Amino acid sequence: MTAPPYPAALEEWWLGQWKLRLGRAPDADDVHRLEQTIARLSDGFTTTRTAEFGSYAASPAALIAYGLFFFPQTFVRMRFILREVFQRRGAPATPLRILDLGAGTGAAGLALLTELGGKRQGPVELVAMDQAHTALEFLQQLFNDLAPLWPKATLKTIAGDLSDEHAPEQGPWDVILVSYALNEMLAAHPGFNAQAWLARLVQSLTPNGCLVICEPIVKDSPLRLEQLRDAVAASGLARIVAPCLHHRPCPMRARDEWCHDVRRWQPPDSLQFLNRHLFRSIEVLKYSFLALSPATSPDIAGNASVARLVSPVHEPKGKIGFRGCAADGAMHGYEILARHVTAADREKMNALERGDRVACEGLEALKDGRTLRAQRVTRQD
Repeated sequence: MTAPPYPAALEEWWLGQWKLRLGRAPDADDVHRLEQTIARLSDGFTTTRTAEFGSYAASPAALIAYGLFFFPQTFVRMRFILREVFQRRGAPATPLRILDLGAGTGAAGLALLTELGGKRQGPVELVAMDQAHTALEFLQQLFNDLAPLWPKATLKTIAGDLSDEHAPEQGPWDVILVSYALNEMLAAHPGFNAQAWLARLVQSLTPNGCLVICEPIVKDSPLRLEQLRDAVAASGLARIVAPCLHHRPCPMRARDEWCHDVRRWQPPDSLQFLNRHLFRSIEVLKYSFLALSPATSPDIAGNASVARLVSPVHEPKGKIGFRGCAADGAMHGYEILARHVTAADREKMNALERGDRVACEGLEALKDGRTLRAQRVTRQD
């Protein structure tokens, strides 16, 4: 999948907010302080889960650091996910009501407005909910300042706790986004009933609506999402739109492995500049996600010829291979003999990323009982 771009207007807006807060152009000391804030945020989001993890959204200084370093990653990550969802089921029709839960400064919701682009003709209402008033104020200002980027769209912000049984405000919703918020709720509320919460969100969708949950690859977040995914598959609560090609039990969970995507992208110049001394991994975006629709359907058994990459492409001697979670509900090893691949096709295969869907032609089961050899492998966009 081609990496969606990060709009230059968003990068310029966040740089402008930094200068506005300083009252001047930033100097070397300002850059150093910003780098320190980014480092604390990064550690708080991943390893230490310090006070920064839950409180950063109340601090204007921390939000600017977030906006320059993390906002672009969240924005493009959600665009990757939405492109796959739209490929599977088509872009939603307008008029459209969108709920962004745990919206923060709005990267996920604005990514959806951007991704819709010319695919919509009617009005779009975006409702953003978060418990951090300061983050929502940033979102409202950003939305107003860059209004030409999302014509025919309106924004309403709501301050509230996502774990509240009365939240969100009444639907129905055409799209609900939950980006990096589920793990935060579980961390803040150990007794939180994620399955009941998920069921309530699905029930608040329109018949053709879609719920999209994105989680980071930290601690137990992907495992919890796989557990929710299996609960949905077993109960028939909803149809799994993506990433899965089936409704069978997750074969990766059975192996204590995490299902996640790894996508290359082009970080904006300001993000690369701020990472000069931080040395954080920004070249790829890693995430796990689950997209659900209330429209249920029987699990029609697929076969191993269509699969989703759950590993990088590797090249053992004379072969090109990868692991894939297939439409038959199983995980297989796939390979193709290098001598059967043209130089152009080899380049395309090596460009495959974890999360890409492929069609495999001429499959033959090898004697090891684990590997399927293909005559041809092509990416499905």
